[in-house]
Amino acid sequence: MAIGNFCFIWVIIFTLAIESCSFIKPPAYYTVKRGDTLSSIGRKYNIDYESLSQWNSINASNTIYTGQKLRLVPTAKELATHTGTSKKIKIASSKKKNISNQSPQPLQQSLTSIYWQWPTQGKIIKRFSSTIPIHKGIDIQGKLGQSVVAAADGEVVYSGVGPLQYGNLIILKHKDNFLSAYAHNQILTVKEGSFVRKGQEIAKLGSSGTTRVKLHFEIRYNDKAVDPLKYLTTR
Repeated sequence: MAIGNFCFIWVIIFTLAIESCSFIKPPAYYTVKRGDTLSSIGRKYNIDYESLSQWNSINASNTIYTGQKLRLVPTAKELATHTGTSKKIKIASSKKKNISNQSPQPLQQSLTSIYWQWPTQGKIIKRFSSTIPIHKGIDIQGKLGQSVVAAADGEVVYSGVGPLQYGNLIILKHKDNFLSAYAHNQILTVKEGSFVRKGQEIAKLGSSGTTRVKLHFEIRYNDKAVDPLKYLTTR
């Protein structure tokens, strides 16, 4: 790998690492204050409210009370259930697989000639936010092992363990100064230096670096995170 490309990749990884540390580290327990909700507590500590509900055995109404103590971190057993006991990344043979036949209609056509497609199937459970609490991409819920595909043609510039909170990470470099990042994968199916086509499988959905099965997906333009929903097709 050329020195220039090596430095470029590590600038990206370093940026992701700094941003992933910008969240407030949660204490083991939190005492509910007046006006708190599971959602507001989750936003403060970058934890989804479903996990808070599960860790604290809260019923479907999600009712909490002033003075109640909530656990903000999973037990070792809960963490193992979601992430598995193996910390090794599995590299599988690359496969081509299209999961969408929709005609792309990007909203930000003025910035790029790239036509983006959805990287996996599933419900959006967390949206992009440029204000506190900052969230640099979107989170898509799915099933363990389902396909994650390239959102556009590009070069695999990183395939490995990402920084804190990203887990097993793929980064693709596209034309027009765009990058895309795919985090929390179970299995990575492409290697650095390879070129992938839009719709080609690059990973299997997982929960590495997090507590639930999901894909964290980012689009970056000139090294700055942008809202993926402004580029992806309407579905």
